[in-house]
Amino acid sequence: MQIRRLEEAFGAKLLMRQGRGVALTANGEQLVSYARRLVRLNDEAWMRLTADDLEGELRFGVPADIVYPHVPYVLRQAREAYPRIKITLVSDVTLALKEQLDHGALDLILTTERRLEERGETLLEAPLQWVGKTGGTAHLRRPLPMALCNNCALKPDLLTALDSANIAWEIVAETDSDAAVDATVAADLAIKPVVGTYYGINQMPVPATSLPPLQPVQINLYSSEDALVTKLAELVRVAYAMSAEELDEAELVDRKVSGYR
Repeated sequence: MQIRRLEEAFGAKLLMRQGRGVALTANGEQLVSYARRLVRLNDEAWMRLTADDLEGELRFGVPADIVYPHVPYVLRQAREAYPRIKITLVSDVTLALKEQLDHGALDLILTTERRLEERGETLLEAPLQWVGKTGGTAHLRRPLPMALCNNCALKPDLLTALDSANIAWEIVAETDSDAAVDATVAADLAIKPVVGTYYGINQMPVPATSLPPLQPVQINLYSSEDALVTKLAELVRVAYAMSAEELDEAELVDRKVSGYR
């Protein structure tokens, strides 16, 4: 009945039947996009207008490969909504971040994992893909050269996928530095795994026919129950409910409001 009232109000069909299910029409897709923006604006208005004079310090841990595109948006919204809260961003691998959270060195973390553990919540299921130098040939060599960060939580699954496909491999760079991994890939000496669709300049996904497909991973949120942390966690949830296009649009709006081009 609600959908019918919406269709009557707009004078357009919003849903169409496909077999036993339904799908959005082009008008329906457009309305959903507007609705998501309205919900986001509502959430922002609620948080800003109900924010009390919270102050303190928070330490927010995030793996380097999922800093973009969501984390800059979260930090910007936190600065504007809670200007008296100081947030320190810590970048490390998932295993190290979870240890720091357990020891109280971090207040809130994002992780990239295959499964959710107690106290956490899954924000998004993201694709996992191999990335190499644009126009490079490292993905064709055997044994397959790989560059990984130390204590990479996804390493066992990556190696299992390659072994199952009978692809010989070797790790040519295993380091604590993401810059060192990127340098190895930039030199076409290795490929690396990337969560999501954001990767470095002069890098591109390895052709799908070259290597076995990788299973998607979960981006999970873990935090303490402190009042300050709860506020930041809600901002993180809002950001991960947005699409990449909506994040890009929000970035452009913020630049115009701030006077930047």
